[in-house]
Amino acid sequence: MKSVTTYRNIDLLVARVHPTLPDTMIKECVQDALTSGSNNEEREVAVHCEKIGTKYESYHSYHVTVTVDTVVFHDAISRLMSSEVWPSGLLVRRFFKKKINNAEPEH
Repeated sequence: MKSVTTYRNIDLLVARVHPTLPDTMIKECVQDALTSGSNNEEREVAVHCEKIGTKYESYHSYHVTVTVDTVVFHDAISRLMSSEVWPSGLLVRRFFKKKINNAEPEH
């Protein structure tokens, strides 16, 4: 018997990135985090980086979406949130999209 492979997204905010750092470095850090010290078999991982607006031009911020197999979802979050994965000085947090309130206001 074989189960179906399902995927989930992990959304991250990566901020305080030096403006000269290429976007590919963010993807490399994510790939390294998910493969370093892993005893699991190789699993497919998709990484999408989107530069987002910042208050100052002295740094860049990114919304990073990492798509992983649900089997390794919690382990992937732990690895991605580890300070040892990222260069010193970067701010890495979970990224939560704002909820849109479609309800009409009460009169």
